[in-house]
Parts: sequence; C-alpha cells; structure tokens
Amino acid sequence: MSVRRDAADLQAEMGDYNAAIELYRRVAMVMLESPLTKYSVKEIWLKQCLCALANDVSPDFYKIITLSDDISRRTWLLPS
Repeated sequence: MSVRRDAADLQAEMGDYNAAIELYRRVAMVMLESPLTKYSVKEIWLKQCLCALANDVSPDFYKIITLSDDISRRTWLLPS
C-alpha cells in the first residue's frame, strides 16, 4: 500500500494525473478494508480530488463511487 501511495505521489508530481487518480483510488479501497487505516483515507481522497482539479476535469463528468459498508453505505460524487 505504501509503495502504491508513493507511486501515486510521483505520478502526480510528474503531471500524469489520470494514473495518479487510479493509484489513489486503489490505495483508498485497500485502506477502507483495514480498521486501523480507514480513518486516514481522507488524505488519499483529498489528493485524488486535487489531481482531478489539476487535470482540468469538466464538472459535468462525475463518477459515482459507492464505498464499502464501513462508511455507512454513503455515495460520494468525485470527478473521474
């Protein structure tokens, strides 16, 4: 998980925001499965959203991401 997070950070620094968004998504899903790391997932979501903003994603295109039952079955709207 730490390696993927570091890889996502490097992708974001190099300007490959789409790859960084996908890596951050994978890291977040793994973090949600662990009771110890699920509370730190907000940082990963923030980085994912910042990459989407830096990528100039049109606000008309949103992807509905349904999170696991650990987050009370909420549905989040995040730019894809």
